[in-house]
Amino acid sequence: MSSESSDSDTELRTRVDQSSGYPPSHVRGRTRGHIVRGSRITGSQRPSDMGKDWKIEGSVQDITFSSIPGISNASNISENLSPFQVFHIFINNDIISHIKTETNRYATQQIAAQKRKGPISKKSVFSRWKPVTISDIERFLAIIVHMGFVRKPRLWDYWSTNPIYDSKFASSLQISRDRFFSMLAFLHLNNKDTYIPRGNPGHDPLYKLVDL
Repeated sequence: MSSESSDSDTELRTRVDQSSGYPPSHVRGRTRGHIVRGSRITGSQRPSDMGKDWKIEGSVQDITFSSIPGISNASNISENLSPFQVFHIFINNDIISHIKTETNRYATQQIAAQKRKGPISKKSVFSRWKPVTISDIERFLAIIVHMGFVRKPRLWDYWSTNPIYDSKFASSLQISRDRFFSMLAFLHLNNKDTYIPRGNPGHDPLYKLVDL
């Protein structure tokens, strides 16, 4: 690999690390003359080359798992339950209601913030927003699960009428493409107004998920 290519790779890795908010990778190794840093590989590398002569710079924290593995409420699952009923064992009505409340709250906060900046375009996601219901959240999550089973190149392809991509599942749930993207934009699990910024006493890195 030329020094010019190596410098270019180093600059790219630095930009990726800085834009992601994570510190630069510290796991390095060499495979056939190439340097491997973290999960990014420089140079032409075959999968069979990976994992050779690895060297870890610094210390790696050993985290011990102290809980009992497996599904904690597996006794509630039986062959007679539908997929929807099994889903509700893990994502119950309380969780869905919480997502509904916080999503509507966040949308209200963001819309108010935009109005303070000036007029809102009629075509913007802020103008088109309508508060979500529990049924909306359930159908939104159903589409998310569906996306995990049926992979398409782009999100909006799930509403495409092109015969190549058409599956009709998302549209059959009466959640339009624009409504889905609107909900996706405002989906929230906690009140941002009570968030304690990093570096301040009481900051919780998992604040956005802690109520779940």
